[in-house]
Amino acid sequence: MNALQKLSLRLNRAFHRETANDPAALRFLLNSLADEEGNGEGLIFERVKPFLDGKLAKLVDRHAADEVRHEQMFTEALESLGGKRSEVPEELQMVHQMGKAAGDVFESPVESEGHVARAYLLLYAVERRAIERFTLNEEAVRPLYPEIAETFAKVKKDETRHLLYCAAVSRAMVSDDLVWTRLRDEMVELEARIFSERAHRFQMTLLEEVFTGMPWYRRLFWKTVARLTDGVGLVQYVLDVGGAGELPGARQALPALAA
Repeated sequence: MNALQKLSLRLNRAFHRETANDPAALRFLLNSLADEEGNGEGLIFERVKPFLDGKLAKLVDRHAADEVRHEQMFTEALESLGGKRSEVPEELQMVHQMGKAAGDVFESPVESEGHVARAYLLLYAVERRAIERFTLNEEAVRPLYPEIAETFAKVKKDETRHLLYCAAVSRAMVSDDLVWTRLRDEMVELEARIFSERAHRFQMTLLEEVFTGMPWYRRLFWKTVARLTDGVGLVQYVLDVGGAGELPGARQALPALAA
């Protein structure tokens, strides 16, 4: 990890602590995560099954069931803080925006194996980001809300398994290792770009509309950091946190078929 990545990780950890220490901000985050689990990646599962054999279809069913369970877990965490589910503005729906940028892969009709591979390699990139985010979320909330920290830990464990599911399904659609790797890297780059754009909007929304107890000078500091990051066009690649930096190769996808 280079100096810039270390600084980025330090700032990320600090901002996650700010969020954990502000109940309104934490409720906002949990509501957003519940929406992502239920209305983001969950849109693709039934659409791809006609292209899959029995074993792969079972992986997809298990993945889909996990996402439904995750949505409920985050909803329960939100309710434990006195919150209720509410609609997330479209501009803050990160997974939805990633799908649009990749050719509307989550919502358009699935008509080819190439579409399945593209959608599942974008999911692959999304799962890597989730491992990073949930690691930082877990660390931040544990001192205050150990039960919510356990929610993050359990979901993160599932997402680590999902990373292999996504690799296995996409690999079954692409016979050539080099083609698979290029498409994987394309989706990783796309995810990083869209995440960076939407993370800036999400952070500014928190700072301008949600935080209730943050002193003005800390709010000014974080707004400055957010604007500088956005101004220089810094792309936030996944950091090596909790295994999130790992990029399994095509042949490493196959053991997931026996899961």
